[in-house]
Amino acid sequence: MACKWKLPFILLSSLLLVSSCQKSSSTYEIGIDPSWYPMQLDGQERNVLAFSIELLSTIGKQEKLPLAIATVSWDNLIWGLRGKKTAAILSSMRPYNFHLKEFSFSPRYLKSGPVIVAPFKSKIFGLRKLANKEIGIVTGSNAQLLLQPVPGLIIHNFPSIPIALKKLYLGEVEAAVVGILIAQKYIRNLYRKELKIASLPLDDEGLRLITLKDAHPALMKKFKRGLTKLKKKGVYEKLLIKWGLSPDGDPPPDLEEKIEQLLQTVL
Repeated sequence: MACKWKLPFILLSSLLLVSSCQKSSSTYEIGIDPSWYPMQLDGQERNVLAFSIELLSTIGKQEKLPLAIATVSWDNLIWGLRGKKTAAILSSMRPYNFHLKEFSFSPRYLKSGPVIVAPFKSKIFGLRKLANKEIGIVTGSNAQLLLQPVPGLIIHNFPSIPIALKKLYLGEVEAAVVGILIAQKYIRNLYRKELKIASLPLDDEGLRLITLKDAHPALMKKFKRGLTKLKKKGVYEKLLIKWGLSPDGDPPPDLEEKIEQLLQTVL
């Protein structure tokens, strides 16, 4: 029988994971697809994976919640949940009404929806400030649908997020609408003090803990409670910064090394 990797209840100076070939029947096994398909992360898949693992571990320790992770390919993620091979999954599936008939969803633990990006000194914040402005979006995204309520927009379509942000930087458009995780990566690495995120996410896209409907209420309750506590204590934001997923603060200079160390231990 293949060994499973169980998340411990004790975190020392760094995240520690221990292997166990005898998974307790009381342990909740969480399925994760390391590619996060169909999310577009522009090379940040490993950052999101490391963040998700440490978030689970921290909540497990705090809530005395026995958790284990199982890496699963994207096409087997839902199948494994339906077949009860995992108690829950981490997924970008959204809580549409037809999904709510089959699954239970936690709040988003990582937001990934589109945001407005504007020049650093601009007074733009939120959709209302976009009226009668020229806006860049990425061809094929849902940004145009989200912008429909805004009057007088002139929309420019660009083939990629880097091009849309470059056109914004050059002043060829007045704002752009792109996914928050990729936007903050480019702002942090290329456009610091040149561009800024100028809205909250415009929809409910993001990663959630998902179970079969009402299958594990204790797991869902403790995960929600633990996530709320981490946000109130400021731990959540520190984890975002640690794994390079926050526009505020710089990740450690040895970020890639830390990610590699964690993932080699777990996967």
